[in-house]
Amino acid sequence: MLSIIILVGVLLGIAIWMFYSSGSGRLVDQHPQSIVPAK
Repeated sequence: MLSIIILVGVLLGIAIWMFYSSGSGRLVDQHPQSIVPAK
């Protein structure tokens, strides 16, 4: 039972990390000035 909980936790962590990564990528693409200082 414990191994199942750990497995679900790891899968959720990976899913959240992928969602966060893709979200950050879209933010950078849409608003590069707000994150990267203007040169």
